[in-house]
Amino acid sequence: MKVSKISMFLFLSFLIINCASEKALKSEKITKDGIEILYGDISKEQLFYDFPDWEKKYKNYEVNHSILDSVRNFDSNLIEIDIFLGTWCGDSKREVPKFLKIVDEINLLPELKIKLFAVDRKKRLKSELAEKNDIQRVATFVFRRDSQEIGRIIEYPKKSLESDIVEILNNK
Repeated sequence: MKVSKISMFLFLSFLIINCASEKALKSEKITKDGIEILYGDISKEQLFYDFPDWEKKYKNYEVNHSILDSVRNFDSNLIEIDIFLGTWCGDSKREVPKFLKIVDEINLLPELKIKLFAVDRKKRLKSELAEKNDIQRVATFVFRRDSQEIGRIIEYPKKSLESDIVEILNNK
């Protein structure tokens, strides 16, 4: 049986693309109390790949745009946000997808530097970054300007995620 060069090329291309995308979406997972959880530095794509119900919450959340109007022209070049979450945590599952949708909707991404860190049940990371940031509860959103912390949202917003984000970003 002869295989054409085109067929071989297509097969190899498919194989390379499939392997590359699988590798890109591999994350460190650990098993705690019989459940598999993400652990360490992760991406939104990885989170949604491993936990599709989080992506469903992201897609279904309706952002309150009227509150966000005051940050649309915000100079976000100096803002960094570290998100500490637990894939095992109900508060994280509820708030993180909403937060990511809000940030995407106000068109500040990629100017904002957002990093996601999945912690274990003791709220720890190998890098000790959670300890350095005094993470006691998750989800915790740590906002920094020029490397200085300017605010946090811990577990749930005081008013709403949109209102709390605007308040923190407008904090000079």
